[in-house]
Amino acid sequence: MRVNGIIATYALLYPLHLLLFTAVAAVMGYIALRSRAGLAAWVFGFVLILTMVMGLVPTFAILWRAREFNVSVSLRLKAQRESAKL
Repeated sequence: MRVNGIIATYALLYPLHLLLFTAVAAVMGYIALRSRAGLAAWVFGFVLILTMVMGLVPTFAILWRAREFNVSVSLRLKAQRESAKL
C-alpha cells in the first residue's frame, strides 16, 4: 500500500485543508522575521506561497468546472448537512 499516493489523492479531493499549512507557515515566518532569521523567513514565505497556490488553484478549478456544468457546489461538511436535514 502506497501511503504517498493516498495522501496525494486526499489532497486533490479536498485541497482547502492545505490552507492549514499556509497558516502555520505564516506564523513560523513571522517568528523567523522577529528573530531576524532571514533565510528561515524566506523559506517560510516560499512555503506560504506554495501551499496557498496548492490549496486554491484546485479549488477554483473545481468551482469553474462546476459552473461550466451548472452544478451548485457546497463546502459544508457532511455532518452539517445531516444536522440541517433534521
